[in-house]
Amino acid sequence: MASVLVIGPDERPAEACRELLGARGHAVAVAQTAAEGLRSLRTLQADLVLFDVAVSDMSADEFCRWFRAEPERALVPVLFLLPDSALWVEGTLPSAYRPGVDGHLGKPFTVSELAEQVGGLLAVTDAGKVLRAGRLALDLGHHELSFGGVSEKLTPIEFRLVQYLMERAGSTVPTEELLQNVWGYHPGTGSSEVVRSHVANLRRKIARLGGRADLLAVVPRQGYRLAVPEGGAGGS
Repeated sequence: MASVLVIGPDERPAEACRELLGARGHAVAVAQTAAEGLRSLRTLQADLVLFDVAVSDMSADEFCRWFRAEPERALVPVLFLLPDSALWVEGTLPSAYRPGVDGHLGKPFTVSELAEQVGGLLAVTDAGKVLRAGRLALDLGHHELSFGGVSEKLTPIEFRLVQYLMERAGSTVPTEELLQNVWGYHPGTGSSEVVRSHVANLRRKIARLGGRADLLAVVPRQGYRLAVPEGGAGGS
């Protein structure tokens, strides 16, 4: 899942972002000032930044100049949050805004509007990225699972599930953790049958691709574990 940094002085938008993105398994950090955000980036490798132009200590252009000074961040998208009325005024968007890479969203926004923007920006970021566990590979841009070069398309929930497990390959992930971080259920409200049925579907797909179904192991009374075959796990 992605690592997201939210920068903004207003608690409500920041918490809305944290709740929505956290429910989808993303790691979310929040900073109230641009300077605080830049400090957190010393240890945080962000895949996406949400920048509220209402911060008072630094303009969006100045923040982006510092943020993009590191070559590895050059293509990391920024979602600019602005008052909804300001979007109708010519020249409101920061000059650092890059069409086709960055995004903008008016405040107040709905959960669906935020989800659409974040999903679209992360899809661009993920294009070309692949998670691997031995011969098993997950294309983050096309939502395809492959084994030994043979691939199959995944449903959105299958994709989120296998990505979560591959990022933790070799470790047993409790069912309750999957219900919360993949499906977005509140603690104690999800059914283990939901996880069981989707895992069964994934095991069948892995078998059709030519892999062993037990690459995705059921650990009785504990959860599920994606095995790490020879070659280990990693990304590209």
